[in-house]
Amino acid sequence: MEVHKILCACGSGVGCSLMLESNIQDWLKSQNKTNIEVLHATTTDVKPGDADLYVMSRDLSSFASSFPEESKVVLNDLVDANELNEKLSAAFSR
Repeated sequence: MEVHKILCACGSGVGCSLMLESNIQDWLKSQNKTNIEVLHATTTDVKPGDADLYVMSRDLSSFASSFPEESKVVLNDLVDANELNEKLSAAFSR
């Protein structure tokens, strides 16, 4: 999967999604992946086609039920760096 834009979503658009944005930027740097935009937003502001990859917690994943499965990274634990690393690696290798 070619990824140019990643959108992190949460209920308020400032807490969890901002933390995810930062963690994803760190992961991208560690993988030498450049020229990928990472943004955060509320679930109500996110629409299909806004990004190549959407990252969210499991409890909020229902808002993206109409999004293609391959474009979603759904996390069980937002603070588990290993889970984020594994799921991002899998998404980029699709």
